[in-house]
Formats: sequence, structure tokens, C-alpha cells
Amino acid sequence: MRVGQKMTHNPVTVRPNDTLDKAAEKMNAGRFRRLPVVDKGDVAGIVTDRDLVRRGLARGLPADARADSVMSAPVVTIGAEDDLHDAFALFRTHGIRRVAVVEDERFIGMITVDDLLI
Repeated sequence: MRVGQKMTHNPVTVRPNDTLDKAAEKMNAGRFRRLPVVDKGDVAGIVTDRDLVRRGLARGLPADARADSVMSAPVVTIGAEDDLHDAFALFRTHGIRRVAVVEDERFIGMITVDDLLI
């Protein structure tokens, strides 16, 4: 089975220049713990609730600071046509639970450990 068959299509994202406040609002509204940071179709990073607290709030950044100032990067990616076994190997090798899915080097979705278990 291919990654593209199990991934989450069109996930909620933020842009690098979106504010921390906007990222937090999107997380709260969708009950997400992390959002991909996408710039012109390319995944630039991931911003997590922990990033907002530890890299933002704890360091005194204002709510209008940019999402890319606290995001985690680079992002591990996998192709939509890759086999699910390859995704599992990435999770295990990198000790992560989510991988950005790309097609022709453009961000198209996310696959999680939970996607492989369900």
C-alpha cells in the first residue's frame, strides 16, 4: 500500500508569516497539537503547541511574532507513492510520529503513526 492512500489530505496549515496567535487559534479550533508551516506549496517546518509555549511564550515573544520564529525544521518528508513500510522506517529511524507527504516536492498531506495502526 502507498503512503498517499493512508495520509491525511489537505491538513490545516499555517504560513511562515502567520502570527503565533493565529497558529494557536487554528490549533484550538481544530483541537490540533501541531500544524505544518507551508510556504508556496513547500513544507518549511512544523509548529507545535510545545513550540508555542517553550520557544514563544516562555521567551517573551509577542502574540504577533511569526510562526517561523518558533517552528521546528527541517521536516522529514516522504513521497505519496512510497510504500507504507518506508514511512514506518522513517518513524522508527527519526523517533517521530508524523511525516510530511510530498508529491513532485510539493506538500500534499501528512501521515502519522496512528494512520499506520488504523
